[in-house]
Amino acid sequence: MHVSYSGITDLRGSAPGHLLAEIKLDCAAPATIGWLPPGAARPPERRKEESLLDLRELDRQIQLSLWHVDGGLLWRETTVTRDEAEAMAERLFGIKPEQWQAPSTPPVSAAQRSFQVNVTRLTSEGNHAFVIGILLFSIVMMGGMFGSMALGERLALSEGWQTSLMVVATLFSMILALLVGFGLPFWLQTRFFGKDEFNAITRLGLGPDGIHLPPLGHLSWAALNAIDQVNTEDGEAEAVILLSDAWGKLMFRATGSNSNVTLAGKLLDTLLTFWRPDEVPAGNDDPLKIFRLLPIRRWWHEILYFMGGIVGIGVFFAMMTAGNRSFLVTIAASLLNAVLTWALVALMPGHFWSLTSANRARVFSLQGEQLIDRNGNTRIDLSRAKIELVHWRRPLLELDYLCIRSPDHPTLRLAAFDNAWDEFIAAMRAVAGHWKESPLKHSTLPEDMRDLRD
Repeated sequence: MHVSYSGITDLRGSAPGHLLAEIKLDCAAPATIGWLPPGAARPPERRKEESLLDLRELDRQIQLSLWHVDGGLLWRETTVTRDEAEAMAERLFGIKPEQWQAPSTPPVSAAQRSFQVNVTRLTSEGNHAFVIGILLFSIVMMGGMFGSMALGERLALSEGWQTSLMVVATLFSMILALLVGFGLPFWLQTRFFGKDEFNAITRLGLGPDGIHLPPLGHLSWAALNAIDQVNTEDGEAEAVILLSDAWGKLMFRATGSNSNVTLAGKLLDTLLTFWRPDEVPAGNDDPLKIFRLLPIRRWWHEILYFMGGIVGIGVFFAMMTAGNRSFLVTIAASLLNAVLTWALVALMPGHFWSLTSANRARVFSLQGEQLIDRNGNTRIDLSRAKIELVHWRRPLLELDYLCIRSPDHPTLRLAAFDNAWDEFIAAMRAVAGHWKESPLKHSTLPEDMRDLRD
């Protein structure tokens, strides 16, 4: 199971074939081998991390697959016999044949499952609560910084005490701003939005063909934009949110004395079991690829980023001009406040954009050379389109997206939502009328932050 800010995807749970054996281990995916074209570079070696290695029988062959604990595929190889697969596992990972373990859980039945839930629809107006949170975050943060400076001047404290007061107040206001910016928007959304529009206790049915909710009807899995979750303070799932164009945003909680944590865990497992990435329409031999993506507006990120830089520089020079303490103390305080101000204006809105990306996820289908959204508003002939893979890099801010320019449709920019992004890029490259990729610049993010970028 993979849980992220943007949604949930579990490739291992939906992998085809009969699971024969598995084993947990701490390793890195095998290094890439073989010929590379001139000028190409091998990808950096993956760091060791907790993984799951399994054997599956598929089409009279044996698949040896290495999975990340969140359900993402790291590496796969196919052999003719199980003996060959076990020998490969011993050569690459040091796993002896007698160390293989039986599957920890039996395959989940494709039979319909149902849950008694309390379902609430959250209106789209509730998303404005996040805008309120961003504004309050900036007000609290900057109020703590400049208020402490004004208080130090009013009390006629020494330069050292003024600097100490400003640092302490800045750290305190940062913590308070995080609580206000992250906690208040969700509280406003659940407290004041959506309660009266739709709220019922009902049976939620989940099966291979989709979701059945008696008050609303039936929704196919391909029409579901995103699955998100609400966590407890301990990080456990407490409620589940489903987002779709047809039903909007629905929140599911346990009823009566049942545990929300237990229900959410079972509900998430079942949802992920049936949420298939691919569908084949009846009577059609051409597989319909389903992708969940984020339509974006790059200008929004550009304006915020450069506005943050301008405001940060302005704060720096304003404090330098108005400062009447020693030069070193003034320049240190000015640098601290300028960087924090830049981060508030440029980086925090982008971070909120990432956290709430599930609200904007949309389902696109790729059949042949046609890219179609589930609403039917977008239908692009990719054989006539110019497609560019753009790697947008700024210090501490990165964004990869696909820019699609078609003669019969406005420019469309799509970013990754789940871990099917690489598959989507490969599929688009294969059918593009004209393909271009911008140079991949060196990442400006620390290695452990690269998976969190927009």
